[in-house]
Amino acid sequence: MFKKLLLFTGMSSVLLVGACGSGEDSASTEDLSPGEELYQANSCMGCHGRALEGGTGPNLQDVGNRYTPDEIESIIVNGKGQMRGGLITDQEDLDTIVEWLSSQTEE
Repeated sequence: MFKKLLLFTGMSSVLLVGACGSGEDSASTEDLSPGEELYQANSCMGCHGRALEGGTGPNLQDVGNRYTPDEIESIIVNGKGQMRGGLITDQEDLDTIVEWLSSQTEE
């Protein structure tokens, strides 16, 4: 009985580790701009999607065409619609993510 339990535990561990994968198909932080790193670190993609495609929040793929940098900053600071404000409080981080979002101008 003990051998079966040990074998089951060992095989389960191998399967679990294998299921986690190496992460090669997801972008590493080395490939991300500072603005994109902040976007991911502040959980923005939870509502706006990994590729800015939208979800519960609006699509941001062309946000730089729709809003000025000042308007983007105001939305982040004050919120808009269901998005609450104050999600990024550090001014340097705020400037970085505003610059990155402003550059999102998909045609």
